[in-house]
Amino acid sequence: MQSQAPSDITSDDKLWVLLAYIFSPLVPVIILLMADKKDRPFIKANNIQALIWGICWVVSGIFDSHCIPGLRGWHCLPGHHPSSGPSKPTRVNT
Repeated sequence: MQSQAPSDITSDDKLWVLLAYIFSPLVPVIILLMADKKDRPFIKANNIQALIWGICWVVSGIFDSHCIPGLRGWHCLPGHHPSSGPSKPTRVNT
């Protein structure tokens, strides 16, 4: 792999890489479709990392959303089954 001299890295390259990480995985896919951007070594190296990071982030978010209260409901907590309806108060005989 050819190493790119630091002077060849433009501010535009840095901006695209920053956007790729912030709006991953959407922007890395857009960069892959742009011929002039995907051939730049600095963007290419960082774009692949941003794409992989974004895919992992989305997949982990899908799995985590099933067990974090508030995102998908309280169904992961003990005693809170979604089909059981509202909880009924229990009477304590003393």
